[in-house]
Amino acid sequence: MRLLRNLLDRTRTMIGLRTRRQILPAHEKPILGSSIVKDRFRIRLKHPFDDELWNWLCDQGWRTMPVANNRRKYTIVPEKDFVRLMKATPSTRLEIQTRITEGRSARRD
Repeated sequence: MRLLRNLLDRTRTMIGLRTRRQILPAHEKPILGSSIVKDRFRIRLKHPFDDELWNWLCDQGWRTMPVANNRRKYTIVPEKDFVRLMKATPSTRLEIQTRITEGRSARRD
């Protein structure tokens, strides 16, 4: 079954049936315990954060994970890096996010 699914997936990719997903519209601030994603990175929200940080994250392309049963593979951003991002001044947030998304401090899930 898995072999057939892999063969179908590769066939779809080769003939160009795949389309890149569009970025979801920004929603209200997610609740604690949920996750936010950007490209291939995921942050699990374990600490409360303010609306200003959420608006900045939305501007940078972070969105709430659309489904609870998501089978995509993400690189998990360590909790300490999200805390560092929360405590950073608005002028240094972009630098910290760049370091996170370049994969210097994230682990694969």
